[in-house]
Amino acid sequence: AGVGDGLSGDETLARMVEARGDGRFGGDTREDGEGGEGGDGDGDEGAGVEEGEGAADDDDDYRRSGGFCGCCGGWRRRRRRDGADGEGGDALDDDRNCCSRGFARFLDTSSVPPKDAYVKMFVFDLLVLVVSLFGWSSFQSVELKNDNISSYIKENRVPLGFLLFLVVQFVLIIADRCIYLYKSLGAKLALQLVEVVTVQLWLFFILPITNGEGHYTTEVVDHSDAVLAIWYLLKSCYFLISAYQVKHGYPTRILSNFLFKSYSIVNAVVFYTYRAIPFVYELRVLIDWACTDTTLSLFDWLKMEDIYAQLYLVRVSREGDKRPPRRRLGQKQPLSSKFWLGCMFIAVLVFVIWFPLLIMSLSNATAVPYPADAVTITITFNGYQPVFVMNSERTDVFPVSKGEVSQLQDRFGASYFAGLSIDGARKFVLSPSSKLLWGISPPSRANLTAAMDPLNPEPFTITFGYTFDRPYRSLADHAIEGERSMTLKQNSTVRAQLHKMVSATPPGQTMNATVPMLFPAFIHLPATGVGTAMIPGNASLVNATMSFTRGVDDTNHVLEWWGLYQSESAHSGQPTSDVEMWAFADSVSNETFSVFAGFGIVGLYVSVVLVVGRFLRMLVTNVSHKIIYEDLPDPDMIMLLCDDIYMARESGDLALEEMLFKELIMLYRDP
Repeated sequence: AGVGDGLSGDETLARMVEARGDGRFGGDTREDGEGGEGGDGDGDEGAGVEEGEGAADDDDDYRRSGGFCGCCGGWRRRRRRDGADGEGGDALDDDRNCCSRGFARFLDTSSVPPKDAYVKMFVFDLLVLVVSLFGWSSFQSVELKNDNISSYIKENRVPLGFLLFLVVQFVLIIADRCIYLYKSLGAKLALQLVEVVTVQLWLFFILPITNGEGHYTTEVVDHSDAVLAIWYLLKSCYFLISAYQVKHGYPTRILSNFLFKSYSIVNAVVFYTYRAIPFVYELRVLIDWACTDTTLSLFDWLKMEDIYAQLYLVRVSREGDKRPPRRRLGQKQPLSSKFWLGCMFIAVLVFVIWFPLLIMSLSNATAVPYPADAVTITITFNGYQPVFVMNSERTDVFPVSKGEVSQLQDRFGASYFAGLSIDGARKFVLSPSSKLLWGISPPSRANLTAAMDPLNPEPFTITFGYTFDRPYRSLADHAIEGERSMTLKQNSTVRAQLHKMVSATPPGQTMNATVPMLFPAFIHLPATGVGTAMIPGNASLVNATMSFTRGVDDTNHVLEWWGLYQSESAHSGQPTSDVEMWAFADSVSNETFSVFAGFGIVGLYVSVVLVVGRFLRMLVTNVSHKIIYEDLPDPDMIMLLCDDIYMARESGDLALEEMLFKELIMLYRDP
């Protein structure tokens, strides 16, 4: 390099070593066959550099004279300074600034052709975001491994860590796009270094500590976790392509979308899909306008993008017309076209029209039982704290047999139990004594006793509440509550008995009071809502006996509690002392149809049928207004005008950009 320029040996070797430090020289030659910087360009493949012995000797002399740099690990250059030692004399001056110059040369991409690797970077960054979205459980502690995107959707919750993880990656994608539009290698290198260091520290040092281990370990997670390995592999591919982009530099001009470089059907389908994704097209256009020097306003920019996109689709259509077989004049449409376009569209429309009813029918046909597995009952007087509380144990829950259902149908009528799944029915047999002591305060007890007085003209209310619990399931309430209230009027016999129990029960004694029709024995549990009595009226209401016991412990401390008894079984009429409650739960949609069934028939018609119908109506109406744009015989001339606008913008000639855009608008206004 520089041999043919008449340079001295030291200057030639200095230029050669500088070129080697930049990666412009080495064992290989340049792609275009040039000898190197300062060469004569005759394709001599570095003649006089690799094969000349004199050049090698001069190189050794240069190294000996320059010395080794302990800062950067390379050989310091010595520059020739004219007139340094007397008149016309030459001297060698140490270049003490070799490391700072090396960084500047690192960002100097003038010796290599620029490359545009943004699409590849974007694809890998997008794949990383998708893997993060669906594989978030791999980044969590061991006890949270079962959490995933589907469970978050079902439970209507978004963890803060999950949200921040996705937002950070989304912001990095936007930042990468902005750097690409500004063509800033310094910003790209800084982003690359920050991302590489952050990912390594987080993945190999921070994540093991926060992954439920409690101490440092070199194991991030189990090696069988493929999601984490795929995430790291995709991120490494992104880093590799980013380094390639930094090495070669950004292209001087970014003219158009990479999809516009080909007019194939595949590119057109990808472009349609890209524009159909919500907010992606709009976000890209806004970022491009904000990060590009232009004279166009935002809405003019949107017009420009839409014009070019429409011209591209017209060009794809014109290219498709050139492909065989070409229809002759007067030739009718083939049956294959009628089948694929006509019959298929008819089938799709019929399916869309009947889709909501079909989904609801399949949802009911594939419904699964959703029985209750626990119940809690309470009794309160006039809204005070409960006097009786009882919740079931596992041994208190029994399945309902077909024989028992037949007895119920014979006693109360088959219509009340028709259509109910036996697998969703449960019988609860509860202990008659309350699980909690009656711990009311003295002032509240005095107020309650006064309210119980049968001579009190104010009504007295007894409320029997029940809560049935079920395992969590989407689109269904896991807890179904209900209650029955009865009002005791003045001079009521039950009211008088309850008043006597509270005010006159001696220590160590128990007093009882019969409360007719206190609670329903058979409860209907819908998928959502409130539990109600299966049988209307008073037929299934239970006559219960309430007891009040005032006991004394070993320290002569008075303890009080309430009890509840049934005189006979509700389904058989046999005597019993326990509390029986029967719960018949509706079947709920399985997980496959739960998303659609949650909307209901009206919701499905509004969200699916009307939306699809509106979209199809937009496609088949006002078609005549689009003829002037969609049926252009040859859009190439207009596309060339758009390319000239892009070229003027990238070249910095903004006046020419504005003039050409006005010409384009005038062309569309007066075609």
